[in-house]
Amino acid sequence: MRGGVIAGAALVALLSFAATESYAGATVAPPLHAASGSSGAVWAPWAIGGCVLDIFAAAAVAHWRDNRELTYQEAFTCGLLFWFEPPAPGKHR
Repeated sequence: MRGGVIAGAALVALLSFAATESYAGATVAPPLHAASGSSGAVWAPWAIGGCVLDIFAAAAVAHWRDNRELTYQEAFTCGLLFWFEPPAPGKHR
């Protein structure tokens, strides 16, 4: 047990004093555009979170204004059908 701790401490000390720069190559100019927006995985969490938040907002407004729950179609379209469908006949909004 002690041997592992001493070896780990020696490795940490060795790596903390090791050289981190390399002088072997020329400097490379940074790219002109950011590459972070080129992948679909970058915006996917925001789209999923936005869909969930829109369902919550539409459900809260439907409960407060119409005293009802969202229908399956309204929830399946991330609440967009609730916001853009015309009001049902006989229902006041």
